[in-house]
Amino acid sequence: MGPHKKNMKEKKKKESKGDIVIRKFPLRLTGEERRLVDTLRQKAANLWNDCLDLHWWLYDVYKIWTSASEKKKWYNATT
Repeated sequence: MGPHKKNMKEKKKKESKGDIVIRKFPLRLTGEERRLVDTLRQKAANLWNDCLDLHWWLYDVYKIWTSASEKKKWYNATT
């Protein structure tokens, strides 16, 4: 086993099930791809903000604290 594979195996052992792992890597995007990524990023931010607005409105008005799984159900529901 080479040193790179051994190092990757050791890293995987250290990560527990609830950990969030972030890895960065460079993207080589065309201008059109960059515009698409920017649009999708903005839409994701809008969705997140809508989710938080709804969460805090429910809490302020009805004193209901919603869980992450409940929020996922709202946005995964079909109309």
